[in-house]
Amino acid sequence: MIATPHIAGYSVLSKRRGVEMIYQLALQAGVISTQLASMHAISPQRLYITDPSASWQSIVLRCFDPSVLTENMKQTLSAANHVGTAFDKLREDFNQRYEFSDVEVVADGLQDADRKILAALGFWFA
Repeated sequence: MIATPHIAGYSVLSKRRGVEMIYQLALQAGVISTQLASMHAISPQRLYITDPSASWQSIVLRCFDPSVLTENMKQTLSAANHVGTAFDKLREDFNQRYEFSDVEVVADGLQDADRKILAALGFWFA
């Protein structure tokens, strides 16, 4: 069984999009008057792959491995006196998940078939 404290919309990109929407509304409403650089100009997460035997599966799991989160969640909740509080803390600390579309893969030796699958999942390449 896989269990994570994941909350929809809590990826780094989702948070940035939310801030961007609020910023644009404030700009249009005149609450702020100066347009700053777009948040979309922020660099994506770069994932450097040096293992020549890397596959699309290993790259996906390196980006996000739910089994690691599951194990952490099981250990944390089984040791907690207050499960609800512990679960809320897990959610609060779960803030570094990147959407695949926000990850640039840098891998010179990656097979074409793996590259195509990763691209179909939303990853992009330098």
